[in-house]
Amino acid sequence: MEDGEAQRAELEILESIFGDLLSFESEDRIRISFDDDDVRLYVKLPENYPSKEPALFELSGPSLSRDDRIELENALNEAWLENLGSPIIYAWVTVIKDYLENKHQKVETSEDQDVRSTSAERTIVPGPSVVDIVPTIFHGEVFTDRKSHFQAHLARVFSKEEVTLVLERLLENSKISRATHNMYAYRITEVRDGREIR
Repeated sequence: MEDGEAQRAELEILESIFGDLLSFESEDRIRISFDDDDVRLYVKLPENYPSKEPALFELSGPSLSRDDRIELENALNEAWLENLGSPIIYAWVTVIKDYLENKHQKVETSEDQDVRSTSAERTIVPGPSVVDIVPTIFHGEVFTDRKSHFQAHLARVFSKEEVTLVLERLLENSKISRATHNMYAYRITEVRDGREIR
């Protein structure tokens, strides 16, 4: 089977299995978005993929820590090496889905252990204070202009402390922390003596 036919067959299969996750940005560029996470996999298919050239991937996941990102990228590269010359996108999607499921299970397990240890000891483990809870961060689509990549990140904040928490969370992403331009802005409105202050 020629590369073009192999690519078309792979994309048809992927669309039938992961139709809700998959979107085509162009003939040779695919975006795969994972459900409850802000993780996205962008895949570019070179002309000679899969026989001679690997598919190129870009992983976007602002909520991923640096270590998570490295671990996930290594797993994707490992999957490619195990499938040299074969279609790889299905394997990549499976690797990411499994990784995210394991990550969620670890969080749930640690929360269950905290509850069990608390009830066994009959002591209350203090949860995070209101200040320590990072507001939900919404992530926009990545767009490219020349060699620069841009992505919007928004959060609803009500205090300067929350701004700091959101900024610290975003700076965990190495791409964001390397930004050289003014990368954030915020507006907080307070009512004092019946007057709105911004």
